[in-house]
Amino acid sequence: MNNKTSSQRRYLSLLASVLLPLASSLVATSTQAQQLRFVRSTTDFEIVWIDQEQQRQSIAFELAGYPKQLSQFSAYKTENLNNFLLRELRKSPAAASNQQQQVTLTIKNNRLNYSIQAKDNQEVSQIYSELRALENDLFQQYLDINYWKVETSVSGSAIILPDYQRLISDSSPFMQSIGTAIVDKFPKTQNGVVTRDIVEFVLNFVQNIPYEHLSPVQRGAGYLSPIQTLRNNLGDCDSKSALMASIMRYVFPRLGIRMIYTKDHALLAFTLAAVGEDETINEDGRQLVLAEPTGPAALDFGQLAASTRSQIESGAYVSISIP
Repeated sequence: MNNKTSSQRRYLSLLASVLLPLASSLVATSTQAQQLRFVRSTTDFEIVWIDQEQQRQSIAFELAGYPKQLSQFSAYKTENLNNFLLRELRKSPAAASNQQQQVTLTIKNNRLNYSIQAKDNQEVSQIYSELRALENDLFQQYLDINYWKVETSVSGSAIILPDYQRLISDSSPFMQSIGTAIVDKFPKTQNGVVTRDIVEFVLNFVQNIPYEHLSPVQRGAGYLSPIQTLRNNLGDCDSKSALMASIMRYVFPRLGIRMIYTKDHALLAFTLAAVGEDETINEDGRQLVLAEPTGPAALDFGQLAASTRSQIESGAYVSISIP
């Protein structure tokens, strides 16, 4: 397939719609995923499904020890941000009222407001500057804690997006149990060689997680974190792609992985040798094999839905590297 290098602006123009859920554009042209059993008991999980060869597969694993932020990813809301800023700013010496100054912080019309009284205008300006600098630092702290980031749209305005790369990278260590359970199903290889069988197994496992097109009200941000996807046993294209990326990053730490975004879909690409008629893209001079984790179509590794293929072939996609 032809490669089209993605600029940051083009990336943002396509991802600005992430605040609405990405839709699955897959057309079921192959065997349908079929999960037979999902059992969650506190931190222990058991999942049984039928693979693309109509064979019964199962996996048991533990999911525990992760920080709250990785299991409670939620919508970015200005109201929540303002409450955080107000609480933290009131702790600062600059916001303290005393005989020399009176500082009042309030939220009006969903905005943080300062009322400052001091001995002269110069002192007021100094207090205001200190508070604004602290507010900026706290804003970045809030984004980091909650896995959001600020980017600039094609129109030049600031937009808030989920920090996909950090969510995948930070979730990966907690995939140890499931990653180990998967690897143990296959013959050992020397030097940690990536085996296509393992990649295909993980792909089919994720495809069999029930697909659900969730509204922003249900999940807040058009996105579920990898841990949320496992715990809730549901997800859509971006959520399930992120889960597969997290598992693969744990199993194969040095494997090149990229998230691929089209206008209304998300999938993955891996730096593995293409086999037969594998669908591929080229990024930075390297060939990557594409994979569709979404389901319910049980598409083989290297196989795309027709709707995805047309967008990839036309270059209507962007990709981001997963560290």
